[in-house]
Formats: sequence, C-alpha cells, structure tokens
Amino acid sequence: MSAAAGIIGTEELLDAFERIGRWASEAYPRQFREAVDAFELMARPACIYDEHPAEDKVEATGAAFSEWWLFEAVIDDSGRTPLLAYAEDGGDERLRAIAHDMADTQLFQQFAVLALVPDEDAAVMSGVSDHGLYRVHNEYAARSRNWRRGLLGCRIARIGGLWYMVSLLPLHDNGGDPSDPDPDGEHFLGLVRKVLGVDGEFAQSVYVRRED
Repeated sequence: MSAAAGIIGTEELLDAFERIGRWASEAYPRQFREAVDAFELMARPACIYDEHPAEDKVEATGAAFSEWWLFEAVIDDSGRTPLLAYAEDGGDERLRAIAHDMADTQLFQQFAVLALVPDEDAAVMSGVSDHGLYRVHNEYAARSRNWRRGLLGCRIARIGGLWYMVSLLPLHDNGGDPSDPDPDGEHFLGLVRKVLGVDGEFAQSVYVRRED
C-alpha cells in the first residue's frame, strides 16, 4: 500500500502528524506516559528545569517530543512505533497509506542543502552519512537561503514516490561542515539534547524552527 501520487502540502502532513499522534496517545496511553518520561530522561530538555522557560524553547521541545514519539518510540513487543501502528491499525485509508510510506522509508541525518527549487517547493540535499542525493519537498526548505550554509539535521521520508521533509523540528547548524559532521548527526535525540538540553553545548546559540 502506498500513498496516492501527487505532491502533498506541508499542511496536510502536519495534519497527518497531529491525527496519528492523537490516535496513538489515546490507543496506547500507558506507552505515551512512559514515552514522556523516557524523552525527558534522554533529552533532558532545559525548559522543564527552568522556572520561567522561553516560549519558543517550550514549543520546540514539544515538537521534538512529538517527532520522536511518532517515528522512534517503541510501543509494543513487536517493536512498532506509533506511526507503524497507525499504518496497520488506523481507521483512515489515505492516512494509513501515508503512515505506511513514512514508517517504511523515514531516515534522519544531517544534510547539506545544495540547491533550492522554489517552483517545485523542493530543495536538493545531500546526506552527510549515506552520501545520498535527495530532492526533498518542503515549502520552507525550498525558499530558505540560510539553509544553503552549514548542515541541516532533519528527517525525510518517501511518500507516494516523492521525498518529503517530515521533521517537526528541523535543526540547522549554520557552522556545520559536511567534511566534518557532528558525530550525533545520525541520532535525533542526540542533536535535540545538544540543542535543547539543560547541558546542551548549543543550547544558547543554535537556531531551531518548528514546522507550523
């Protein structure tokens, strides 16, 4: 089963994330509570230790948790993530197809953005870990000149034959060097802890952008 052909807009993807996340938290409430505790332990987000946290850091931390919950948290003995669980058990056929494609093809790493293709809402990106070349659809990435510098830590997935940015929290390192990538660049929570963690080395300087 695969999602129908045709470019999917960012708003539709965000709606898919929200619906799948809500379904999974209601279907697996114990696992959701355990995931919150696990995320706080592994990422150590600074905002939960700060008496008056900045609103943007609270929102970014929420986005980071939502992405990790959907794509990486394990909710049963078979190793399923909430995304895969929805692909197999969810109620909406098109949403199941999108979830299936994302669960089957998603990958996270740092990318060098090589070219912007705004007419197609796409950017050409090179993975620093797998050295793959990807034409990735995302309205913001297609127009973000700043992302041509440094490295972009983000998650992508192939849906209906096209690559999309499926990150809820893209992490851009303006000083990142493709020839000397961050050793945590392949690990979402590792980068999140560096950016948003109470002991994160980039907590005071890195720029994060939520998908909203």
